[in-house]
Amino acid sequence: MTTHHLRATEWAKKAGVPASQVYAFLTGRLRALPDDVIQKLASAAQVRPEDMFR
Repeated sequence: MTTHHLRATEWAKKAGVPASQVYAFLTGRLRALPDDVIQKLASAAQVRPEDMFR
């Protein structure tokens, strides 16, 4: 996300997922993101899903 200079709200909007879901994960209120959300976020950031959480 930071490599591609995306903010959480911008990233979520580009991926078509609720920004609240991204914020819940980043703040620890959500333990894991669903696989479909991970796919959408990875696509929006133009990376492989495996590389998202390195």
